[in-house]
Amino acid sequence: MNDNDDDNVVHLNVVSKEDELSPDERNRASVIEVLEEMLERARSGDITELVATSVDADGDACIHVSSADWLGAVGLYEVGKHIFVTQYNERMVD
Repeated sequence: MNDNDDDNVVHLNVVSKEDELSPDERNRASVIEVLEEMLERARSGDITELVATSVDADGDACIHVSSADWLGAVGLYEVGKHIFVTQYNERMVD
């Protein structure tokens, strides 16, 4: 999943219907794969700051930010809020 030529990397994990994993196991494996890729890129220095959003098993939303300074952290946090509004809008409206 390395795309070192492009700063904008989209992680899309496609799981074959033939896999014998339950939907929860497939989802967990997908999350771990993305996190391992991000860890590898952070260790190599490709990722210096980040914002990520997640929903835990209880349905609580989280925004994860790692930034070099306070102003950058605020900006990345706002990006995280935007991700939730656009990605989870249907769930929030219902």
